[in-house]
Amino acid sequence: MVPEKREKLESGPKRPKRKTKKRKLDLQALEMMTNVVQTLPSSSTIQEALTRMNQYRIGILPLVSHSRVVGAVGRDTADGAVNHGLGKARVQDVATEEVAVIPPDMLLPEIRKIFLERHLAFVLVGRNRSSYQGFISRMQLFEHLAEIGAIQDGRRIRIDSQMEKLLPPRILKILHTVRRIAEAKDLKPYLVGGLVRDLLLKRTNSDVDLVVEADGITFGRYLKEELGGEIKEYKKFQTAVLVLPDGFKIDIASSRTEYYPKPGSLPRVQRGDIHHDLYRRDFTINAIAVELHPKRYGRLVDLFGGNQDLENRQIRVLHSLSFIEDPTRALRAVRFANRLSFTISPDTVTYIRVAVRKKVFRHLSGERLLREIIFILMENRPLGALRMLSQLGLLTAIHPSLGLTSRRLGLLSRVEKILNWYDVLPSPLEPLLRWQVYLLAMTDSMEKRRKEAVLNRLAIRGRTRDFFLGAARVLQNLDIQFQHSHIDRARIYTLCSPHRAEILLFASAKTMRKSVRRSLANYLTQLTGTQLEISGKDLRAMGLVPGPVYSKILREVLRNKIRGEISGRKEEIAFAKQLAEGQN
Repeated sequence: MVPEKREKLESGPKRPKRKTKKRKLDLQALEMMTNVVQTLPSSSTIQEALTRMNQYRIGILPLVSHSRVVGAVGRDTADGAVNHGLGKARVQDVATEEVAVIPPDMLLPEIRKIFLERHLAFVLVGRNRSSYQGFISRMQLFEHLAEIGAIQDGRRIRIDSQMEKLLPPRILKILHTVRRIAEAKDLKPYLVGGLVRDLLLKRTNSDVDLVVEADGITFGRYLKEELGGEIKEYKKFQTAVLVLPDGFKIDIASSRTEYYPKPGSLPRVQRGDIHHDLYRRDFTINAIAVELHPKRYGRLVDLFGGNQDLENRQIRVLHSLSFIEDPTRALRAVRFANRLSFTISPDTVTYIRVAVRKKVFRHLSGERLLREIIFILMENRPLGALRMLSQLGLLTAIHPSLGLTSRRLGLLSRVEKILNWYDVLPSPLEPLLRWQVYLLAMTDSMEKRRKEAVLNRLAIRGRTRDFFLGAARVLQNLDIQFQHSHIDRARIYTLCSPHRAEILLFASAKTMRKSVRRSLANYLTQLTGTQLEISGKDLRAMGLVPGPVYSKILREVLRNKIRGEISGRKEEIAFAKQLAEGQN
């Protein structure tokens, strides 16, 4: 939980007074804890938990089963869940289930370490889950750390040397410029997002995202004065995009906090500090910032243990309502886990399953769902992500017809192989929409009514919709035409050239006929993009009167070129003249 300027939630029984004056880092757990006077059965509802916390003015409520603490729920979490219409749901659905027990004499630095490394919402102070004296919440920990200016990671990790070594010169120039502006204007800019994550993982990333604890749009103007380019300002969202003269983009935003009016809605934002800004992000590994002010340049801001999760190779959500507020985060969790070869933490898996059970995905628009699905299917090897989506119940949460059967998995596996084959061809002539090939496999053999329902749910319209609905007819025709073992190259070209590479690749993955795969491979590797070097202008220069004969001659020249009987412009003109003479 990020500290906020509001009344203390832990306003229950007073903490024991310190008898002697100590350095604040010497604070013991016994001196920091709140005495446990209120607990709630874990079988209670979220509304009952919220009522109890409001009644006793407490910010976190331990949950018990058979006199043993099995988790806890915070007032902010319970309040948010009730606002999203989940008051009658089990409090266990949104509770923090991991429970740590620490001794009363443990000191503040060690307590902080345990919170960060284990991503805890609270700790019990005592001997075990059944014998305890009190608890310390994450909010209390932040309050004590803020008092002594130690809210940052106690290890004071700096990565400035790593930045200078790993980042390309273009990005370093931008960051050095930001550093100069920060010093001149006395501002606090931060580098955030995927670039920080991938820098720590030593992966390539060129997305520069900046957050400023001030007006981000004004900072963008300062940056434009130094680097040139054009700036696009979005005052409603307190953000700007600076497009440099060479087209490189820099995203700049004011540090913000946000809230979701209802499940699946877009968030509403308001100004906050860097801690609020990081807390609103999707996962701990994406909630790490790097300070860019000269006095603290290169220092990590890692309040939620994101760096530890990178080391543990885990995807972990920041709070239990994350998927209720924005269900698309569940799809992103799977995408990141698959791309980085990470696992999804057990508590995050639990929260995803709760979101599926509460049917929150029905609140998402088709456009937002399709966007996330495209991101997943455009990854190099999305089959692992599709398996995860299926195991978590996310595919059928999007639409019941999208479940992965063994037949569908086999087809998807063949699609992945054929796309990997296509990727290594010397020079594919057109950019490939890989997601469409995978979605063809996911909707293959569906009856028309079900396929239309899936396309409607994903808001797929216009020509793209026609492409999916017409795919079955194209596949059937190709399979029939190519069933013969020997087929003329010109005939292959005639049959394949009207169709996009996506449908041809899918046909190759689906068919069981070697003759069909051979013909399609022939076209994709040798014939696709074959064009004449002559045109109607050359026929006119020969003295041929314009008319239907032009198409006839050019078609015959192309057919002979495809067969390998002629090549190059000179031979095309010579053969065209021969055909033209035959028309006279």
